[in-house]
Amino acid sequence: MSEAYAPATEDDLFLANSGMNAIWAAYRAVSALQAPRGRRVWVQLGWLYLDTIAILQKFSGGAENYVLHSNVFDLEGLKRLFAARGHEIAGVITEVPTNPLLQTPDLAAVYELCRAAGALLVVDPTVVSPLNINVLPHADLVVNSLTKYTASEGDVLFGAVVLRPGCDDAVYLRAQLARELEPIYSRDLMRLAAQIRDTAAVVQKTNETAARVVTFLESHPRIASLYWSLRAESAENYERLARGRDRIGSMVSFTVKGPLSAFYDRLRLPKGPSFGMKTSLLCPFIYLAHYDLVTSVEGQKILAANDLSPELLRLSVGCEPAEDIIAALAEALD
Repeated sequence: MSEAYAPATEDDLFLANSGMNAIWAAYRAVSALQAPRGRRVWVQLGWLYLDTIAILQKFSGGAENYVLHSNVFDLEGLKRLFAARGHEIAGVITEVPTNPLLQTPDLAAVYELCRAAGALLVVDPTVVSPLNINVLPHADLVVNSLTKYTASEGDVLFGAVVLRPGCDDAVYLRAQLARELEPIYSRDLMRLAAQIRDTAAVVQKTNETAARVVTFLESHPRIASLYWSLRAESAENYERLARGRDRIGSMVSFTVKGPLSAFYDRLRLPKGPSFGMKTSLLCPFIYLAHYDLVTSVEGQKILAANDLSPELLRLSVGCEPAEDIIAALAEALD
């Protein structure tokens, strides 16, 4: 093996000026590596964050090079896809858990499938934080938005890319990542440094509070559906990666019975699109991220096919007292 394709011997971490810049750099690095090998197909595993989907759709080189495998639990279907097109696949990208349905695939099995076929697996654990789950043994590249949990005041953008120790083609990928990552602004770095010491405490507090919020929502008669990291369909897969059973992350998604606007307008919690902050945030995620789909007949069919209700709400549980968050939810649900 030439030096250009030597495997990594330790963690390689690269800072990005945002989480999306980290994803972009990882996507570009893998694409540059795989294209000369005749591999140009990208597989999206699960319904992912809007901008990640957009990167795959816009830059993969046409519809024939973009494959959506929406059911993260359908390992047999993924095997059939690899049997048919494995020689063409450059990479698979997924979130663990996914955003906003918080679904976790059998990541070890997906990774072995990729390795056997020569495809690279890019994993984004931002939704729950790498402090809660360890995906690095089952990925070639891990991308993460440090804007969440680490920059927990919500006032700075940052991201990171990590190469798995022993990753094949590490030297080539290092060089490509360095070309694609945008420069870091020094004052942003200073701001991140001022907040990073709080990360472990924020993660622990939001884990504890989110568990209590889930217990409340599970028992409330006006909750129509509830999604979280240990929902029955995902629990076993998630627990294999979790650094402890209590490591559930801050995010909860749900729908309510009755008019969405009545609940949303009445809820006395901060509203906003981010997550992993000291402050709780609620948003009508599908309206916010996929308004074009919500407002068209064809788009509504796409959402329905992916089990996404237009009225899905995404709650990021913050560091406020659990009693206050639950009281606000109870009041709005009354």
